[in-house]
Amino acid sequence: MTLQGDKRPQERLTRRKVQRAVHKALKLWDRPTREGLDAFAGMILPTEYGLKEDLSIIDSRLAINSMLLAYISQLERLQPGLAQILILRFKEKLPAKAIAYKLNISIDHLNRNQRLGISYLAELIFDEETRRRKIQKL
Repeated sequence: MTLQGDKRPQERLTRRKVQRAVHKALKLWDRPTREGLDAFAGMILPTEYGLKEDLSIIDSRLAINSMLLAYISQLERLQPGLAQILILRFKEKLPAKAIAYKLNISIDHLNRNQRLGISYLAELIFDEETRRRKIQKL
């Protein structure tokens, strides 16, 4: 895993890469594993939430979770329902059927909103990462 302090050129970042990384990190929210952390290597934003190469597995996972929570909170300002679904599904680990029942929506509707929430969350992170990279180049 190579993180921002490294002097290598930054890898080209795409929306799709960020979306895959965000989805994987959400799925692994409470798992003590380094799996999925390498997708954030080379990004500026995760380092601002404490992600460093020499951190323990737990501290690395907590740093990514902290970043995700911060951006879910931002998403909540515009799309509270989507943010709620992400929290219930990934942080609280409720099954889709239980969330659909709680929110009085179909499982298909829940799945569509979950995908949309992940997409919006990834877009917020991608946008901020892109902005910070531009500032860093100045």
